[in-house]
Amino acid sequence: MDEDGFHGTFANTMQREASDEAFYRTALHDSRNILRDCMLGPGDLDFDRTSKPLLFIGAENDKIIPPDLCEKNAKAYADGLADFKEFPNRSHFICGEPGWEEVAAHIAAWLPITANTLPSDTDTFTTT
Repeated sequence: MDEDGFHGTFANTMQREASDEAFYRTALHDSRNILRDCMLGPGDLDFDRTSKPLLFIGAENDKIIPPDLCEKNAKAYADGLADFKEFPNRSHFICGEPGWEEVAAHIAAWLPITANTLPSDTDTFTTT
């Protein structure tokens, strides 16, 4: 991905100058491999095995993973362990663009509330 691609798909809500600066600061030559590598085959998800709460963050203007797809993924977890929050006027670069503090604050507020709703034998912060 070059500067034009980054601005057009990742940072499409930012001014071009800010997008270019973010590209030079964050983009790696192999960044494209991350998404490509996880899309090589269908994902086999067992929604019944989820033991951790999940927060799906959607960005209104995300051209890579649209907010309706994030919401659909959250709703797939019928056990109530998944929440969805959409942020307006944001792109796929949601945590790197201006206003990222609002996203971080929402996550920070969500964590303790969600942790308090889990059974006492569930460890929210351990990954397997």
